[in-house]
Amino acid sequence: MFTSRMKKVFKLAITKSQKGFTLVEVVIAIMLLGLMTAAIFTGLSTASVAVFRNDMRQTAQNVAESELELVKNQPFVVGATTYNLPSIPNSPSGYTVTISAQDWTQNDNVDYDAVATLNRTNIQKITVQIFFKNGTIPIYTLVGYKVE
Repeated sequence: MFTSRMKKVFKLAITKSQKGFTLVEVVIAIMLLGLMTAAIFTGLSTASVAVFRNDMRQTAQNVAESELELVKNQPFVVGATTYNLPSIPNSPSGYTVTISAQDWTQNDNVDYDAVATLNRTNIQKITVQIFFKNGTIPIYTLVGYKVE
């Protein structure tokens, strides 16, 4: 009698202490963990692409500004359509620069009061365009004016 009673108590103790997860709970937990991991990696990927594009645009802006300053320091040539400049030694790879010059005309949006004292043939509109990897659409365009 004592042994059968012990067996019942022992069985009861085993069944009550065996608390675990069912297969459904484990599968749902794994799915949730996978979804959270995918969301995190998607966010990181999007952020790294945004950082790369921002860095590319900032580099293009810096290159365009330095090229425009080099053009402004060149001697003024009336009727010039472009200026040839030596390449910048620290120029980032993958960027190409096109520089175009145009003599000032009535059609340009220039403040007439600011240039009233200047001869109109002494002003040129300089456009610097930066392309990346020989693309057809410029990633940055900078317009400035050169005065003799």
